[in-house]
Amino acid sequence: MKKLCFLIFCTLFSLTASSIETVDYTQGLSIWFDTPNNLDGQAVWLRASGTGANPDKTWESRSLPIGNGSLGANIMGSISAERITLNEKTLWKGGPNTAKGAEYYWNVNKQSAGVLKEIRQAFLDGDSQKAGYLTQENFNGLGAYEEKDETPFRFGAFTTMGELYVETGLSEINMSSYRRILSLDSAMAVVQFDKDGIRYQRKYFISYPDSVMVMKFTADKGGKQNLVLSYCPNNEAKSHLEADGNDGLVYTGVLNNNGMKFAFRIKAIHKGGTLKAENDRIIVKDADEVVFLLTADTDYKMNFAPDFKDPKAYVGNDPSQTTLAMMNNVLKKGYDELYRNHEADYTALFNRVRFEINQEIGSPNLPTYKRLANYKKGTPDYQLEQLYYQFGRYLLIASSRPGNMPANLQGLWHNNTDGPWRVDYHNNINIQMNYWPACPTNLPECTWPLIDFIRSLVKPGEKTAQAYFNARGWTASISANIFGFTAPLSSKSMAWNLNPTAGPWLATHIWEYYDYTRDTKFLKEIGYDLIKSSAQFAVDHLWHKPDGTYTAAPSTSPEHGPVDEGVTFAHAVVREILLDAIQASKVLGTDAKERKQWENVLTKLVPYRIGRYGQLLEWSTDIDDPKDEPPVRIASGTYHLSRDYPRTCTGSQSGTGTSRRRRYRLEHGLETQPMGTTARRKPCV
Repeated sequence: MKKLCFLIFCTLFSLTASSIETVDYTQGLSIWFDTPNNLDGQAVWLRASGTGANPDKTWESRSLPIGNGSLGANIMGSISAERITLNEKTLWKGGPNTAKGAEYYWNVNKQSAGVLKEIRQAFLDGDSQKAGYLTQENFNGLGAYEEKDETPFRFGAFTTMGELYVETGLSEINMSSYRRILSLDSAMAVVQFDKDGIRYQRKYFISYPDSVMVMKFTADKGGKQNLVLSYCPNNEAKSHLEADGNDGLVYTGVLNNNGMKFAFRIKAIHKGGTLKAENDRIIVKDADEVVFLLTADTDYKMNFAPDFKDPKAYVGNDPSQTTLAMMNNVLKKGYDELYRNHEADYTALFNRVRFEINQEIGSPNLPTYKRLANYKKGTPDYQLEQLYYQFGRYLLIASSRPGNMPANLQGLWHNNTDGPWRVDYHNNINIQMNYWPACPTNLPECTWPLIDFIRSLVKPGEKTAQAYFNARGWTASISANIFGFTAPLSSKSMAWNLNPTAGPWLATHIWEYYDYTRDTKFLKEIGYDLIKSSAQFAVDHLWHKPDGTYTAAPSTSPEHGPVDEGVTFAHAVVREILLDAIQASKVLGTDAKERKQWENVLTKLVPYRIGRYGQLLEWSTDIDDPKDEPPVRIASGTYHLSRDYPRTCTGSQSGTGTSRRRRYRLEHGLETQPMGTTARRKPCV
């Protein structure tokens, strides 16, 4: 009976060597290369500090990203050894479980609300220098942003899970017809090449429904799979790697900084030849076909109401056990079933939108880097523009699925132990920019990680709102992590570190989701409280000036300084969240009294103004100089997940809700131009 079960199990993964497919994955929506990578960039963290330029240019511009929202991988496609960078999006340093504990972690807000009166008096006195000095001394926080500046480092950073290598025993001698392809139609990476008259193929996908990464190595001639799989771990963790039976490996790690546990398991299924796991390797000899299955997890647990005295407020299940359960589940299924589940799940999202430009004008089927080079020279390529649009949708699906964290700054696929700006959640445009395309491109489900992330900021954000503005509701600051961090950072550079309206800006996405879905149950049970509490903060933090107007003082234009008594950006956010709150309260038929207050504040909020050069004023005074070179601020937004692929800062124009806001402004004598700061953006090109 055992032998019969084993035979049945093996047949689930079997495919005759001669039946290797001949599908041309370069057709359709695909990003592809015609030259292999090398291994020069492997384990980049051993020689890179995480700040500045990443020395791994292959990863940066020539890898293929795949993911299921939590697990991500980059496929390099080298011949002699496949190199795969691995990430699990909740693998973070920092948080309340660092060595000094929870009270140390949460002690990051300065108690600065009492200084507001003095700052605002300085503005009345015309002493902007004094107002700026008081702001920089009091409206920063206590938590550092660089690991070198604080021990233990409480803000933390997103970090890598390491790299896999699959040595093949092959060289590039007599290699031809190389293709490395990311098929957007199927969310699958494919590597194909001919070597000594034999056709080799590798296929990779990461399944959301089955929580597994699948790698399949085949050839059109039997007995040609001679593989050695090994792993290079994150060197900022205590780790243990061992054989898991005769056909697998199990890795367990603990981050040095905060004790976060993480794990992955690999099982190998082979046809023909031999396979064994010994110590830290899986060795395959003379096989016809090999399928590797990988599950990964951390012990992170999202918490909407953390106990500020509990160091383990964000610690959940043991990942060695969750990865085992996931692996046991997928081992009951064959490759074909796993792929069908993956494809059905992905295409149900991706195929909702069809986008065509001048379809009758064809494009040559060239590697993507060549098409980009031609496009930069002015050669029209309408299909490349279509690909650009759909690539943005693909990345959002791959990095933002319900049940996990939202898309982060440099992306799920970061390849280092640390990275620029901690690879965090920048609340001053970057995380918002990630989600501008979500609803306009018919991916509302992908917004749920952002919604849950916002919910996780509310309780800590109430402390921040009270500490700095003695305000109701909640807010966040420029940078956030996965552990509810809402305070400003310790830097006194207010040009970037002062962003009181970050929370309300995030909350506008809650209304955006409702505006597209019209899910009244969601609005009533989850959304409205987030919007209302953000509107309460927006009202309370405003300065009611002696002339009767309301203004945001102190404030700065994001990453552009100086400290001002009311920048246009902050007023735009306040207008937006108050308009959202007014409309939401009407939909639900609630809070009529508070709605009147919101409407009253809107009528008295300082209006938008035009400067002497015909520009929309950025600050309360006309200090723009048309000869100034604008700082590159928005370029750091996360849809540089695309790296050298088409830039995916593609916010699509959304008309939903705009006419309503314009009517309101007209009726109340406000600026007629819809200057909201949410997803009313044209596509980047």
